[in-house]
Amino acid sequence: MQKCREDRNWSEMKEYMKLKNIKGIALIMTAMLLLGGCGRKNAETGESLPDRETRTGTEDGSQTGTLPGDTLPEETGEDNGRTEEAVLPLHLIKGELSDSYYKDDDYSNKLVEMKYGVIALTGEDEEKYPKLAQVLKKLSEENKNTILNEYENLKTQAEDDLKGAEEGGYQIYTPYSTESTYYVSRADDRVLSIEENGYTYLGGAHGTGYSFGCNYDTRTGEELQIQDVVTDMDTFAGLAEAAVYEESGLTMDDLFLEEGESLKDYIAKAAAEHTLNWKITNDGVSVWFNPYEISYYAAGMPSGSVKFAEQTDIFSDYYTEAPRTYVYAADNLGTSGMDFNGDGRTDELRVWASMDEYGTYEALKVSMNGVETGKDIWAYSYDPYILHTADGKNYLYVICGSDNDYRMLEVFDLNGSSAVYVGEVNNCGLRAQLLDASSYLYGEELLTDPENFYLESRMEVLSTYSASRRYHVGADGMPVADEDFYQVDASTYEWREALTAKKDVPCVQVAEDGSVTADNAVIPAGTKLTLYRTDGSSLVDLKAGDTLYRIEVDHSEWPYTINGVEEEEYFDGIMYAG
Repeated sequence: MQKCREDRNWSEMKEYMKLKNIKGIALIMTAMLLLGGCGRKNAETGESLPDRETRTGTEDGSQTGTLPGDTLPEETGEDNGRTEEAVLPLHLIKGELSDSYYKDDDYSNKLVEMKYGVIALTGEDEEKYPKLAQVLKKLSEENKNTILNEYENLKTQAEDDLKGAEEGGYQIYTPYSTESTYYVSRADDRVLSIEENGYTYLGGAHGTGYSFGCNYDTRTGEELQIQDVVTDMDTFAGLAEAAVYEESGLTMDDLFLEEGESLKDYIAKAAAEHTLNWKITNDGVSVWFNPYEISYYAAGMPSGSVKFAEQTDIFSDYYTEAPRTYVYAADNLGTSGMDFNGDGRTDELRVWASMDEYGTYEALKVSMNGVETGKDIWAYSYDPYILHTADGKNYLYVICGSDNDYRMLEVFDLNGSSAVYVGEVNNCGLRAQLLDASSYLYGEELLTDPENFYLESRMEVLSTYSASRRYHVGADGMPVADEDFYQVDASTYEWREALTAKKDVPCVQVAEDGSVTADNAVIPAGTKLTLYRTDGSSLVDLKAGDTLYRIEVDHSEWPYTINGVEEEEYFDGIMYAG
């Protein structure tokens, strides 16, 4: 069965990391692939579904007609969730939690570090696709539990190894590390394709990364096998073989295959056994191989992509039809490239940032077709996305994070022969969402839909808090707001009490649509209110029950005032950061 993480044997991975013999490492990596975790299961019962060859009656898993799930509603008189409507983007939240373990609480002596990822649907899409929501919840919980268990094991191992090193007079290299996070390759109302990318380091010459693909039918929550998407596996395996050689630069002599076995043979066999790493993107199907799986460590993760447009006869129409608008996480593209400017040729894109002597990113670099451009920044992180719009244009959005959670958005135009810097939006990042209250884990609502996405800003109107509003990509590539007001993200200030009116507060009363329903209104003294929305400069709507009150705050000088009266004379609970 395919393998995200469900039953992966981590003791074998630890042993594998210690081995020096490449052939032995390759065998253990193969065993890991067979241990499975993203197995094909029924979303409601959790039971494993029949293997592909059982369901179709073929030896290689190729499709020999319509699949059970491919029957159209009009043929059965039942609604199986499939329609001929336009494909729509899916909206997701992704979060990561990290922790470190130190020797005797000495923060200069880190022994172990860990990080795990969580992925979920937004509230609205959770209601639309409850089966997929259940699958992602289970996947994230298992990922969390596996990493936390391995974290505890590594703490013990690191302590034991350190003690042995001290007694034996030799050195060990720490911190040991275990991590597993998610990248989204495609997200729409037909397909969700994600990669679980992990890394383990146990003190050797280097750590080892790994990556596993998980592909789901959005409407049923069932995991897809590659045969659901590829209708001619023999042809696909040959095309994928050629793509791997071309994109990786490897030759047959570089591969660890059985005598007389070709890479095409290996791909076809792995597909039939459901151990092939693959993903479906908006323009093709990609396969890849983990370190030591088919070649030496320095070869990395060899990969190859077969494009839908170039091979229309070997793919299922249902899963290959993509939304008109979509988003790629650019840091997950590598340098394989896409045709960004529509000239029919592949454009090679690289996005990276250079650091100063203190480890801070000081310059953002974008290279397209060998031509480099950039933008000076001052940031601790950067996350690049490629947004494809309905008119066929492509733009690079890079969200940079700085001090005190301050963020900025840098925009580049990818529609010419090289990238062109368009502009910057300050105080702007992805919208935060609470994923796990027990661990205070917050995620960010991912960019998946260029026509409908939320950006969050830090506000300083009647307190410091985060608020977001909806945007779309404009004609020049810059984000254009679809709303005048920012909605206050309640989860970012749940920990504090509501504001309380200390005395009657003059205001206006407004409706949900913002229209004024009562001039010369008053908030009675003693009323408890929550921050509801703001225009980001002076107006803020406060909510008490079902009633909305609008206050105008004068920020022309400190302390801020309302109708000439200091705001803290009117309200208890105002809190500003910094």
